[in-house]
Amino acid sequence: MAAVAIAAAAATWFAARAWAPAPPVHPVRFEISGPRHRELLPDAASVSLSPDGQTVAMIATDSSFTPSIWIRRLDSLTPRELPGTENATLMFWSPDSRYLAFFAGDHLLSKIAIAGGEPERICEVKVARGGTWNRNGVILLAPYSNGGIYRVSASGGEPVAITQPDSTHGETGNRFPFFLPDGHHFLYTGVPAGADGKFSLYVGSLQVGAPQPLMRVESGAIYCDPGWLLTTRDNALVAQRFDARSRRLKGEPQKVGDNPLGSLFSGGPRISASFTGALGYLTRIFPAQRLSWMDLAGHETAIPGFASGLYGNTIVSPDGRRALLESLSDDFKNIVSVVDLERGTVSRVTTPDESPTGPVWSPDGRRIAYLNMSNQTLVVRSLADGSTRSYLAADHAYKTLEEWSRDGRYLLFGRLDATTKFDIWLLPLEGDSTPRVAVRTAANDAGARLSPDGRRVAFTSDETGVPEVYVQDVGSTGLKYQVTTGGGGAWYWSRDGKSLVFVRADRPRDLLRAAVQGKEEFSLGPPKPFLRLPEDMTYAYPDSVEKRFLMLLPAEKPDRQTITVLQNWQAALRKP
Repeated sequence: MAAVAIAAAAATWFAARAWAPAPPVHPVRFEISGPRHRELLPDAASVSLSPDGQTVAMIATDSSFTPSIWIRRLDSLTPRELPGTENATLMFWSPDSRYLAFFAGDHLLSKIAIAGGEPERICEVKVARGGTWNRNGVILLAPYSNGGIYRVSASGGEPVAITQPDSTHGETGNRFPFFLPDGHHFLYTGVPAGADGKFSLYVGSLQVGAPQPLMRVESGAIYCDPGWLLTTRDNALVAQRFDARSRRLKGEPQKVGDNPLGSLFSGGPRISASFTGALGYLTRIFPAQRLSWMDLAGHETAIPGFASGLYGNTIVSPDGRRALLESLSDDFKNIVSVVDLERGTVSRVTTPDESPTGPVWSPDGRRIAYLNMSNQTLVVRSLADGSTRSYLAADHAYKTLEEWSRDGRYLLFGRLDATTKFDIWLLPLEGDSTPRVAVRTAANDAGARLSPDGRRVAFTSDETGVPEVYVQDVGSTGLKYQVTTGGGGAWYWSRDGKSLVFVRADRPRDLLRAAVQGKEEFSLGPPKPFLRLPEDMTYAYPDSVEKRFLMLLPAEKPDRQTITVLQNWQAALRKP
């Protein structure tokens, strides 16, 4: 009888278990740290979750700021570096999670087995802007910043264009392709952003033909099973139903609840996803910054009355009494303000409908100029009455504003070209305002500084594969004078033009000064140590007499950048 009772009890227990409801599924978040003694590259594009959901790839830099790819399995505590991936900028996985394709220094697309081995060359590129890999061994990539999406075999070959930017709507490039499950159709973004600050998202096909416009997005989008498009809205992660077969959106976007870090690559996605539905991304870390003077002896003087906040960079006015300050609003929109350095008060000068960056002062301090990223125009604004004048409104190419010439006649700016990459131009502020070339090579030329007499440009070029500082006569196609070896960056010319201040890549906080020698044939004397900047300094700019530097420093100890992995995120969404 006891045996019968036990059997009956067991049968009752198993029956109850069979009819018991499944336990609820909840979203699960956890963080992954980067490799020890390395810093994760603070860009959304530097993290990628493998399709099988087992491995996270990350780009981290060493003490000399050289990036390389590291991988970490989720069942391991230790990341592992992939040798041969130095200077990696972007990466994407093979569909079987066995290989990573990566762009090295923007010039070469290679692949490497995560189990080990040497990188294998796939093809050359000019300025890489994303890629994707399907199960049939087809890779799509954006090998030019201005141009279409190209197709190439994963085993190597010559890329062939399959899309073209819609020039009728001001597009100059197609970027960041992402294969849909059929391996034939793919998502991609058209750049630059329109007046609304958003990009066009398309569905393309491996067969050359008209793309299907899908929606307007503030960042690139990815597909995630079972049937979701993931992008951001107001900088928050959102998901929207998407039928991958009919390629149609359904319903309204739903907020997932996270704010992934953004990317310097316009039109790129801020997250990655596995075939298993897990998401991986960098979280936002914006430590508050404080503003302080530092003299040449290293003594700091805080700006009285100045409140710490989310600031980007600061530029001292010619009279040394004010500074331009870039900051982020509560909804992560760019703002340019003027700071009174004697009282610490801050006055906003740009409008909410602008997306300003790279502000500079006019030599007389009465006007400022900046790049409006929403339409890639250069804007000059009067501080007296707020009136503005825009330049290059018909030119949608990506630009950077470098500085205002000492004589007040020109703006020095960078412009991205499909063939010659970034070039340096001079924009006349009077007359017909037709720009003229200051520096144009086959490499990326950036970080330009015009000598006080307007004759020469100091700039960085990556023609050797490493950014080096050069000096060249404005508009010359002749020999450049190389300032650094092993990498470096130009800071500024002295006010009298008799010396150049720069840094070397291995000691980026040590300012060096070299005297200009020769009048007709340019040369520099031996560099001499000038000033050592604090290690935690995020930005510094000298006053007009170079006796002190205005610096942005952390107001609090910043957290270490980590990677967030989010699983079961769909459990928190509304059911369709």
